[in-house]
Amino acid sequence: MKNLQILIFLFSMLAFSNCTNAQQSKPEQKTSQPAISEEVKQYLKQQGIDINAPIVPMLATRETNATVNVNCANSNGEFLHAERYNNFESSGVFVEQRDSDVDFYNKNGLHGTIYRVWFIGNKYYNDTTGKVDIREMSDYLSDACRISDDVMVNCSHLGVVRGWDVSDDEKIERLARILKELKTNFPKIKYIEATNEPDYANEGVTPANYYQYYKIYYKAVNKVNADLNPETPLLVGGPSISQFSLTWLQPFLDAYLEDPSSDKRIDFISFHGYYTKPDAAYILFKDDPSLVKDQRAILNQELASRNISVDIPVFITEMGMYPGPAFDDFTSMKNDHLRQAAGMASILYWYMESKNTYPFNWVMRHRSEGRKDQLVTRTDLGLPFVQTEKFTPYGNMMVMLSKMKDTRVAAEISSEPTEGKGLYSMASLDSSGVAVMVWNYQGKLTEGFKCELNISNLPESLRGKKLTVRNYRIDRNTSNYHANPDNCNLQLVQEGYLNGGKDYSMSLELEPNTLQLVVLEQ
Repeated sequence: MKNLQILIFLFSMLAFSNCTNAQQSKPEQKTSQPAISEEVKQYLKQQGIDINAPIVPMLATRETNATVNVNCANSNGEFLHAERYNNFESSGVFVEQRDSDVDFYNKNGLHGTIYRVWFIGNKYYNDTTGKVDIREMSDYLSDACRISDDVMVNCSHLGVVRGWDVSDDEKIERLARILKELKTNFPKIKYIEATNEPDYANEGVTPANYYQYYKIYYKAVNKVNADLNPETPLLVGGPSISQFSLTWLQPFLDAYLEDPSSDKRIDFISFHGYYTKPDAAYILFKDDPSLVKDQRAILNQELASRNISVDIPVFITEMGMYPGPAFDDFTSMKNDHLRQAAGMASILYWYMESKNTYPFNWVMRHRSEGRKDQLVTRTDLGLPFVQTEKFTPYGNMMVMLSKMKDTRVAAEISSEPTEGKGLYSMASLDSSGVAVMVWNYQGKLTEGFKCELNISNLPESLRGKKLTVRNYRIDRNTSNYHANPDNCNLQLVQEGYLNGGKDYSMSLELEPNTLQLVVLEQ
C-alpha cells in the first residue's frame, strides 16, 4: 500500500530531524515546523501528498442513527483488561521521567499484569571474566517491577545470534548466567521473549534456522529454573515476528515437533500486530483493524494439526496503527492521535474476542515516533515537549479501559463496522456497577453516529438503589492535549443520579474517532 511505501522510504531519511531527541529536550513547547528535506518533499509530492495542505478538524459529513443494546444478563466471561499489558521503551531513554511516569500509571489504574522491557544480552556479559554486571539496568528493571505484577524481558538477538563467536553450548552458559542474575535480583521477571522481529532485523535469521537460535533461549531458561527453583519459574517463547506470518510460524512449530529434546518448550507464542503482508504489498491494520480477528483461529489449526495444545497463550507484544514513522497526516499529529486512540481500542476489541490471546499496548513514550505515545512527549508537529502526568488521547483510552468492570456482557450494535471502521462497543459489570465503552473508529473517513445506548437487565444488586451515572469522553476538544494542554487527562463530562430500575437508556453523539465511557455505580 502507498502509505507503507512512504513509511519504508522515511525509515532511511529522517523527515523530522530532531524527533529522536525528545527525551533530551527541555519541556517548553515549540511551535515551528520541523525541517523536511527537499528530497522527502519531492518524494511525498510524487505520492500525491501535499505537505502544505491544511489539517482540518475531523467533523462528521453525515450522521447515521444506531443503537447499542447491552444485556447485563448475558455474560461473556471475564473481561480482559488489556490496558494492563504494556511496554516500556528501552532503558536509556526518558530516564529522568520514568519514576514519575510509573507513579502516575499506578495512580490512574494502569498498574500492569505484564509489562515488557528490553535487554541486550552481550552488553552486560564480560567475555574475559565471564561475569555479569546488570547494575546499569537496575533502576529500569526496578521501575518495571513497581508498575507490573510480572515482567517480560525481550532478550535481544545480540550475543545469541551475533556478537558471541562461540559454540551454542557456550552461548547457553552465558545466557543462563545473565538470566540467573536477572531472575535473582528481580523475581517478578517471568517471561523471556526470544529475539525481536527476526523477520525484519536482517540479521541472518530465517524461518528455517530461527528454531536453532530459539533452542539456546529455552535451554538457558531450563538451566536457570533448575539452578534457582524459583517460586515463579521463567517461561520462554517466540518467535516475536513483526507480523502474524505462517511463513515463520509453521517452520517454528515443525522444528519444535522434530526437536528430540525431552525438555523442549514453547510456553507462549508471540508476534506483533501492525500490518499483514500476504504478497508484496503491506496492509496496515489502521485501515482495517478487523483483519486480526481470525489470527488465533488460524494459529489454533496449525497447533491442533501438530497435536500442540491450542490453550497456549498468545502474546501480541507490540501493536499499533502507525508502524515505524507511518502517518495519516504528515505534518501534524493532532488528528492522528485521535485516530490512534480509537484505532487501538478497535484492534484491542478484535484481539479480545479470542481466547488466551493477550494484546500488549505500545508504548508509554516512544523514543522517536509520537503517534505511539501514551504520555505527552511531543507537540502536534512532532517536536520535543516532554510533559509530566499528562496523557495523550491514546493514554486516556487506556484509562477508560481501566474503569471497565471484571465480567464482560453482551453488547450488540445495529450498525456493525465495515472493514473495521464504524461503531464499536464493549460492556462489563461487577457487584459495584456497569461500565460501557462506545466509540466510532473512522480513520480518515467522516461518518458520525447518533447512538441510542440501551442497558437492559441491570443486576438485582443495583435495582432500587440510587445510582451515579458518569460519562467520560475523548474527542477533538475533550481529554485531548492538543485542545487543552492544562486539562488533557480523561475528562468527566457529565454526572447525574437515578434510581436504578431494570433498564437504562441514554443518547450519544459520536463524531469520527470519538470515544465515550458510561459508568453506572452505587
